Amino acid sequence: EEEIESEEADMKAATKEREETNAVFLKNSGDLSAALEGLAGAIQVLKSSKPALVQVAEARRTVKGIAELADAMGLGSNKQAVNAFLQQDPGVPMENYKFKSGGIIETLEELQNDFRKTKNEVDEDEAQSVHEYDMLMQEKTDLVKRHKQDLEEARKDKAKTTEEIGAASEELSTTRAQLLDDKQYLSELSEMCVNTAKTWDVRSKVRADELSALSAATTIVKETVAEKTSAATVRLTQMGVRV
Repeated sequence: EEEIESEEADMKAATKEREETNAVFLKNSGDLSAALEGLAGAIQVLKSSKPALVQVAEARRTVKGIAELADAMGLGSNKQAVNAFLQQDPGVPMENYKFKSGGIIETLEELQNDFRKTKNEVDEDEAQSVHEYDMLMQEKTDLVKRHKQDLEEARKDKAKTTEEIGAASEELSTTRAQLLDDKQYLSELSEMCVNTAKTWDVRSKVRADELSALSAATTIVKETVAEKTSAATVRLTQMGVRV
């Protein structure tokens, strides 16, 4: 989400910069186009055989504005000829002006070439700027698309993991309950085993005592009673057994 926000912020900033650059281009391109159009008209007037004074005055106003634009853009080299043309008395016949012009037409043609070259450079810069902007926007758009796909996958994984965690938690609760029951049963079983062991110990002791008593009694019968028994006693006993 942070990457998407960053890319979209870059796209917004690039769009703003492109709009500002385009606004400057439109202004400069418009000024240069107007200057070229004005120069073409002024040169055409000055090349006429007998231009009207009104036409010359209009050409002078046009050249004055173009000269100011050229100064602002650092164009034009023969400013003396331009200044001479601008300072010429409007009432002077054109034939006399041409003699004193100092090559104003050539100067305007050179200035026209400078403006045309600058116009081409401005157009090329604008085309390059548009190309770079389009490439950047395409790149950023692709990045945002991929980031959104990754985000969607991450959300799916998160939902799946959350579901798995829920199932595991439920299983853990069941296992804990079973473990608790098993511990309780183990405790009871251990107690039963302890009691059984105690009983066994007691029974074993009792049996040992009984065996000792039986052994002692057997010994007494064999050693003491047998010695005091006569043959007659034995025969009487055997007869009693047969009866």
